[in-house]
Amino acid sequence: MKKRYALLAALSMILLLTACTNVHSSTTPPVTSSESQNPDIPNSTESAAPENSDVLLSDKYVDVARLAVLDIDMEDKYVFDDRTLALEDSIDNELERLVYQYYYDVTSAQFEDLMDLIGGNESLQVAMENEGENYCNGIYMSEYAIHELTTLTVEDLPTISQATKKDILGKIDTFGFTEYAVVQADVSLKHNEASLSQGPQLGDGRYMKYYLIATTTDVPQFKMYEVYWEDFFVA
Repeated sequence: MKKRYALLAALSMILLLTACTNVHSSTTPPVTSSESQNPDIPNSTESAAPENSDVLLSDKYVDVARLAVLDIDMEDKYVFDDRTLALEDSIDNELERLVYQYYYDVTSAQFEDLMDLIGGNESLQVAMENEGENYCNGIYMSEYAIHELTTLTVEDLPTISQATKKDILGKIDTFGFTEYAVVQADVSLKHNEASLSQGPQLGDGRYMKYYLIATTTDVPQFKMYEVYWEDFFVA
C-alpha cells in the first residue's frame, strides 16, 4: 500500500511540473523572426517556401509606382536630450514615412504613438512595449542615422530568401493582408552606456533592416507587421 501511495505521489509531482512548464510556455512570447523577441538575432526558418511562392507573394504586393509621392520637408537631425535621430535621405511615400516615424517615436520616447504604427502581430507589439520598458530603465539607443529608405518593388521578390518568403506568406494568410510592401532601411545605430553594459549581440554599427507594412480589411491604414534583418535576401 505504501508503495502505491509513493507511486501516486511521484505521478502527481510529475503532472504538477508539467503544468508549470506549460504555463511558463504560454506566457512567454513565441520565438519568431521579429526584432521583437531579440533584435540581435536575425530571422531564420529551416523550411523552404513552396515553388510558386513568387507568384503568391506578388499577388498582393503594392504597385510602388502608383504610391503618392510625398511633398514634405524633414529636418536633417532631431535631438532629444542625449538621443539623436539623423536623416540622410528623402522620404518618397507613405510607407517610408511610416518607417521614419517609427525611428522618430523611439528616439523621442513617444511610445504610445509608436504602438499606433504596429499591426496585429502580437510578437511585434510585445517588442514595442519592451522598447518602452527598456527606455524607462535607462536602456536605449543614443543615436540612429537613417542613411537610406527604399521601398522594394515586386521585381525584388524573387531574390528574397526562402525562409523570409515562407514567413511573409504565413503573415499574408494569418492577418489577411489586402496589400503589402517591404521598406528597406539602411541604418546606423549606437547604444548608450547602459545598453552596452547588457552585452548586446548586435553592437554599434550599420545594418540593413526590412519592414513589412500592410493593410487588412479590418485595418485599411498601413501598419507595421514584422521586422527582418540582414538575411532577408539570398546571400
